Amino acid sequence: AFRLVIPMAELSPRPTSWFPTTFGAPAFWAAPMVGQSELAFRMLVRRHGATVCSTPMIDAPGYAKSESYRKEFTWSPEDRPLVVQFGGSDAESLVTAAKLVVGHCDAIELNCGCPQQCARKGGYGAWLMEQ
Repeated sequence: AFRLVIPMAELSPRPTSWFPTTFGAPAFWAAPMVGQSELAFRMLVRRHGATVCSTPMIDAPGYAKSESYRKEFTWSPEDRPLVVQFGGSDAESLVTAAKLVVGHCDAIELNCGCPQQCARKGGYGAWLMEQ
């Protein structure tokens, strides 16, 4: 089942209780890495014990607007459970992008920690706090 991560104030008293229910415990999570965690890598780490994988950070505005950009990201039924990570600062494009991947993943997360220059220029990742 698809899970949308929402602000803490709107969650139950145990906001992380859905994680082991959804992904199993213990979960060995292959973290998102830009330019590295595409489908082939995710399938490889699953063969070596990863139980949950993340996509690389995907630019939400680009994904929402560009079909050619969307084609850069591939999915497989065997690549589950899967967390899609988006970077972005515009709520509308984040929601649009999230709706486009719902059938391909088990959770969606917003990158709030990327310190790279691309995140700074886009106002996302670690730079969200500056807005």
